[in-house]
Amino acid sequence: MQVQVVLGATASSGTISWYAAATGGVALGTGTSFTTPDITTSTTFYIDVANGPCTTSPRTGILATVNAPEIAVSGNGFNISDEDTTPIQRIIPILEHLTFQFR
Repeated sequence: MQVQVVLGATASSGTISWYAAATGGVALGTGTSFTTPDITTSTTFYIDVANGPCTTSPRTGILATVNAPEIAVSGNGFNISDEDTTPIQRIIPILEHLTFQFR
């Protein structure tokens, strides 16, 4: 699953720049809001703030969190909902005929 995450940051003055690395590299964007490229796992992006000739150092990490979607599992006349606590002995026979539905 690929997602884009909208991140935000504020500074009392200066221009915020967004980076993929803690040091080096080219800015991915500038401003108080940044939409990540497609990511599949939680990823840290970094910001610095430039005000005239001065730039903050080190860069500050901002975590873009990707949560796995909830799934419902059904098959062979059984349904398993998210966070189901059914004992594993009842689940094993179901494993042969599963259909996954992503929400």
